[in-house]
Amino acid sequence: MEKTIGPQDYIVYSIRSSFREFSQTNNISYVAKEEIKIEDLDVSRRGFAKDLAREIRQSGNQTLNFEAVQVQDPGTGSWLNFLSATVDTNQPVTLLEEGIYSAFEDQHPVGSTSVRSSTGEIVKIPIYKAKFLIRNTEVATEVAFAKMQQPCILGNNTFSLLSHDNPKWYYDLKDNYINRAYRATISSKKNTILILGSFRKDQRSRLEEARKIVFDLGYRPLMLDDFEDIQEQTLAEKLMFFGAMSHMVICIDIESAGHYVELALCESLKFITAILHETPDEFGTIGTSTAMLAHLVTENNCINSFTIEESALDKTIEDALIWGNQFREDKMNRLNELYQCWRKRTPAVLKSE
Repeated sequence: MEKTIGPQDYIVYSIRSSFREFSQTNNISYVAKEEIKIEDLDVSRRGFAKDLAREIRQSGNQTLNFEAVQVQDPGTGSWLNFLSATVDTNQPVTLLEEGIYSAFEDQHPVGSTSVRSSTGEIVKIPIYKAKFLIRNTEVATEVAFAKMQQPCILGNNTFSLLSHDNPKWYYDLKDNYINRAYRATISSKKNTILILGSFRKDQRSRLEEARKIVFDLGYRPLMLDDFEDIQEQTLAEKLMFFGAMSHMVICIDIESAGHYVELALCESLKFITAILHETPDEFGTIGTSTAMLAHLVTENNCINSFTIEESALDKTIEDALIWGNQFREDKMNRLNELYQCWRKRTPAVLKSE
């Protein structure tokens, strides 16, 4: 947990929840003069941990965090302090922590809504007109006040207004299956290794040996037949799907098989690929099982070949991973520089950490 002083003397606590390769950071903010109870922070910490658990199980509505949400003081027209807000589309009306009510106490309610109290009772609370500033976008909506562990929950009314004006907000604000799939892909690319090679019975054991070695080195190995086919997807599309989710590709190239076509796809899509072969053939040290694939290594810097010396597959895979990790790091740095203007526009909720 980290503590920083935010705009206009707000204290912002950043709470990081993590489990294995999954992680999530949420922020909660308080007015600096308020007394912060450790118990309240612990309640928030446990809640954020539950959100992460729901995301891992791919169930429930994970709340997404925003740091730059402001509400306008209806009396003076000035913008109140930055609020840390989450989104809950199951909540019909946007909620503000009751401590912010003082700015609205002279306003007339425009209606009421029903909420469940901490004791489980259904109670009616008044609704007020309010204006929010979210990422330099103003939205006029309605709010209610409740005792909460956070300053603001953007409800379905505010979410619908933003999404209606600009559909892009749907992906920025709502934890839909596309966002979950995207975040899962970001995590997957950190340690998933796609293993290719001959699936014939006499060669399958080599792939399984490679899988165990990769797993023991702390990565998550997979092969294409680990997952059932998507019916409208070709096998080539399946390779592209899992290749794009992977940290890198390792191909056990011992004999001719369907991986010849798969390697051509890896070349065209610039997947980081290590080709593992046993010994040079009669055409010389070409790094592949056939001369027809030799150009993949010599003409593509994202593809490299490694010789399995004296059946030492574990050492060869270690060398391949060291090369792949370094290539990935260098590629990431190059692309961050190349796309620096474009990547500044990426919504914060979709960025990897």
